[in-house]
Amino acid sequence: MPTELKREILSLKWNVNGQRRRVSNVTLQAALNFQTQTPLANTLRAAALQRGGVTYDSNAKPKDYMPDCTTKFNRVGGAITGIEFNFHGRAVLTWYAKDNAATLATFLDTRKFENVVTVSDLMDVQFLVEQLANN
Repeated sequence: MPTELKREILSLKWNVNGQRRRVSNVTLQAALNFQTQTPLANTLRAAALQRGGVTYDSNAKPKDYMPDCTTKFNRVGGAITGIEFNFHGRAVLTWYAKDNAATLATFLDTRKFENVVTVSDLMDVQFLVEQLANN
């Protein structure tokens, strides 16, 4: 899913158990990957499709397809200390809460990004990873 579309869906408020709330990236990804089968998941999938999202089977990926990534949250005492996005070994994007920096490692090189403070900043870096993967 393009980063702009993900941002839009994450910024909206949805009906969650009778209350209007934003959903987390984890909830959105689980819905889009059909890992959850709830009314909210169905609504999120429909919203993505209405905004230009596409569905595909594993044998017919579009040209600009970005592979699913595995997301690992590193925690100490319940607090998130870092997040690792592993794009099937082709690229690993790691964000460190302590210094608000991210590192992108590919088979070609490693890049460091400073001042990655907000989720929006992290999504900007993730968008860069998508662009690199599409080239």
